Amino acid sequence: MHSILKKTQKKILIQVCLTGLLFSFNTVVNAQFLTQTLSSDLNTFANDLAIYIPTTLNTPSNYGTVLALRHWAGPGTSDWRSQLAFSTENDFYYRQSTNTTGSVWTPWKKVYNSGNLNNSQTDFNANRLFAKELTISQTQTNVLLSATGNSYINSGNFGIGTTNPKNKLDVNGTIHSKEVKVDMNDWSDFVFKENYNLPTLLEVEKHIINYGHLENIPSEKQVIKNGINLGEMDAKLLQKIEELTLYIIDLNKKLELQNQELNAMKRKIGNL
Repeated sequence: MHSILKKTQKKILIQVCLTGLLFSFNTVVNAQFLTQTLSSDLNTFANDLAIYIPTTLNTPSNYGTVLALRHWAGPGTSDWRSQLAFSTENDFYYRQSTNTTGSVWTPWKKVYNSGNLNNSQTDFNANRLFAKELTISQTQTNVLLSATGNSYINSGNFGIGTTNPKNKLDVNGTIHSKEVKVDMNDWSDFVFKENYNLPTLLEVEKHIINYGHLENIPSEKQVIKNGINLGEMDAKLLQKIEELTLYIIDLNKKLELQNQELNAMKRKIGNL
């Protein structure tokens, strides 16, 4: 009988202890996480949890909860403060005090994440941005790249109107420019050198008959398939122009000689 009574008393004691622990735990939880004060000014709010509304001063948004963290060892020591704000718009902000008394604050800084960064309303500034891929929305018609210094792409190919560029710049469309400069390693003035072997007009005619285009000039089929290199093509066309100039000079000399012979014949006939 005495043993049964002792066991019963032990069970009652355990239940009382558990009830006390649960009550204490709930009290602590409620005090730390459920009881939130309404702050009137976040600049003076430190080391606690509070809510803010549109009438609260120095807030990052209209409604939200702010967590204030404070490092203060006591009178005469520095008072450093930090605040984390969780808005009802699912945005996250933070700021810190900039003086040793915790009275001057940095502006609120918005923390971007995978939940709020990918949208068409977000604007942000960055000194340097690293990304594996940058996609500009197809619904946007204007893209502005503004810089006061030099801009460059250090490697890879760039395509406009094409997703698989083969060259440093591939454009599937029209390029409109006031001027295009092409660097060259040589030019076609070798035509005017004394040792240049100028084809005869008969040789030029034979090549046209056999191949349907001028020598050293790509055919229509080649141009349609491979396009043309502007610098190389300009040099080849200049070569043909210079060759044509030599032909004209030679023909002019022959024409002048014929005129001289004709005038001489006229004088002889006139003396008869």
